[in-house]
Amino acid sequence: MIIPVLHAQANIRFTGIAVPTGAEITLGLNHELWTQDATAAAIQVLEKFQATAMRAVISSSVTIDSCKVKFGPNDVGQEGVTSNPLAGTASGSTSGPGISYLIRKNTGFGGRTGRGRLYLPGVTETAHLEGGMIPAATVTSVNTAFESFRSALVTLGLVPTLLHAAGSPVTLPRPITSFTCDSKTATQRRRLRR
Repeated sequence: MIIPVLHAQANIRFTGIAVPTGAEITLGLNHELWTQDATAAAIQVLEKFQATAMRAVISSSVTIDSCKVKFGPNDVGQEGVTSNPLAGTASGSTSGPGISYLIRKNTGFGGRTGRGRLYLPGVTETAHLEGGMIPAATVTSVNTAFESFRSALVTLGLVPTLLHAAGSPVTLPRPITSFTCDSKTATQRRRLRR
């Protein structure tokens, strides 16, 4: 990803028996209004992500372990890392390391360059039906948890943002206006083996 000046990328890492090779999600941030360093940003991102609502949708066999925040530009921006492991609180057997919630990152812009996605681990067997469909109540819980996370970061001056890869026709990061959980589980094969 290209991380411009006044932007950052947060990497939230997961460990635990349900993700034996680990798992990670990424999120772009606009830190124009943030007055502290990258380590302080990592602490806040991890703390806000570990809120009760988010932990309630993640299996107790998955731990929200740590966060790294890298300020732009890519080659010289500062980096901060923090670790404060807290397990999810959703009970029941985990569906497997490759089964995830598919979370869409929405912006106010159309086309592929106006949206992104992440794969949240820790889906329990009771969180989806046969065939991978996720009940509406679970989708609502996940959406509520992500909206609380997004709002908390905006309040801090760490605005969730969609970053773009090198070679993208769009280079300007776009603010994320909402996150949406898909109504069907998704798979991440890389989380099954190395």
